[in-house]
Amino acid sequence: PTGVLLPKEELEAAAAMCAAAGTWLILDNTYEDFLYEGRSHHTVSGPNVISVFSFSKAYGMMGWRVGYIAYPGQQLLQQAGLEHDNLGEQLSKVQDTIIVCAPQMSQQLALAALQEGEQYVRQGVAGLSHN
Repeated sequence: PTGVLLPKEELEAAAAMCAAAGTWLILDNTYEDFLYEGRSHHTVSGPNVISVFSFSKAYGMMGWRVGYIAYPGQQLLQQAGLEHDNLGEQLSKVQDTIIVCAPQMSQQLALAALQEGEQYVRQGVAGLSHN
């Protein structure tokens, strides 16, 4: 990790450039919760944007292989005039080569972490601010 936090305007400009070029913008949001000095994280959405999220860092689940991908649905793709047959199915093929499925225990703990809410993450990250 570089510690770089791109401003919302730069992310939006990158998404627009990728859209104009007909290519994907893939955003790695693994460190989205590691914010200090009043800074805030932004992500963008659009018919050419895929966002990757992970539980490994903020929730302390390194090696548990739990995360998720946010991608445009078929309706948004069609509204934008893009032809991507079954994008979700295509992404599942990529995921399948990484790990077939996370263990049930990992999935249950990730769900519990989400239900606990942002306070859990904020407390853990706050302890790192002095490093």
